[in-house]
Amino acid sequence: MIKDYRYDIKQQLEGIAVETFCQQHTAVEAHIYGSVATGLALPESDMDLVITGVSSFGISQNHTNDLTVLFDKICESFNSNVLVEKLNLWQTAVPIIKLKF
Repeated sequence: MIKDYRYDIKQQLEGIAVETFCQQHTAVEAHIYGSVATGLALPESDMDLVITGVSSFGISQNHTNDLTVLFDKICESFNSNVLVEKLNLWQTAVPIIKLKF
């Protein structure tokens, strides 16, 4: 049941990313990696997900803007009963969006 729930969240996040970027990017996808992908996840494990197919062509401000738009759309799409914690980390070597469902 937990595995199905995680894959449902993955599908929803991928849908939000595709909808957000479909005008500028044509190959947007979400991919699960880590313990969920290997089947070693425990009920309390997090889910590691990467969105691919969004290219800002090396312009960091465009990339930050894209991530901000994605983050805002994700927050709008889930109510507070489902999305209980959210954080954006743009100043890291690789920008990260952390979500807790």
